[in-house]
Amino acid sequence: MHQANGALELVLQRAPPAAASEYANWLPAPPGPFQIVLRAYLPCPALRRGEATMPVIVRVDNALGN
Repeated sequence: MHQANGALELVLQRAPPAAASEYANWLPAPPGPFQIVLRAYLPCPALRRGEATMPVIVRVDNALGN
C-alpha cells in the first residue's frame, strides 16, 4: 500500500492479513527467523557498485492484529 509520503508498505508475516485490502502487499513469511533479499532487475549503477541506500525496514509487532 502506498503511503502519503510515497513509501511502499509491505506486510511480511506468516498468517494472511485480517484485512482483505492488505493482501495485495502481503508477502508470506516462514515461521521463525528469516532473511529479506532485494532482487533488482536492471539495477542502477549505484546499486551495482554497492553505493545505493537501501530502504529502511521497520518491524511492527502485531500491526494487523495477527
